Amino acid sequence: MMQYSKREHDMAIGAATAEAMVEIQKEMTKESNGGKIYDPNLGLEAFSEAYEHALELYAGHYPDSDQD
Repeated sequence: MMQYSKREHDMAIGAATAEAMVEIQKEMTKESNGGKIYDPNLGLEAFSEAYEHALELYAGHYPDSDQD
């Protein structure tokens, strides 16, 4: 398993949060128009997928600095 820096984790969390918020809003809008109730598990799934994807993108490019 690859080791990721704290900085890479922090950046992935930020990117995943932003992407998940957009996906959640899309789903809530789509479901409210169809009369369905939003399933919060979709938000967790969106965050998880976005986080893993972001980690793959950031891996090895943003090492922790000595000042952290």
